[in-house]
Amino acid sequence: MGTLFFSKQQLNFFAIVLLFLAIPIQVKAQEASLPIGLWNYPGSQTFLQIQKGKCSLKLDPKFGGGFASGDCAWKSTSQTGGILTIEYFQPGLINGAHLYYSINWIDKNTLHVCAVAANGAMGCDIYKRI
Repeated sequence: MGTLFFSKQQLNFFAIVLLFLAIPIQVKAQEASLPIGLWNYPGSQTFLQIQKGKCSLKLDPKFGGGFASGDCAWKSTSQTGGILTIEYFQPGLINGAHLYYSINWIDKNTLHVCAVAANGAMGCDIYKRI
């Protein structure tokens, strides 16, 4: 049976390749930050207040009015956005009610906000920081 011989350079190269293969490389994608602040749908009395763990929504009367406030959670889905979930109390519902918003940063003072209704309908608007 023949003998395999490698040069010192080849062995050094293989050792370096094996070293890099043995080191786990963890690259974490940058996540979008929670859009903390008071946001307004321009030209209306609709406001979205976002804080870490607590959020509220006040709808303009011309859009049906209403107010919801409660715990909220942020799940970043990209470098520019994520899903905001607001859980609030609603009489008659044992587990409360939920509002879901797909939010994308346009710039530091502007958000593209899409609300997803219980029936699956979606409406999107631009919100400005106040």
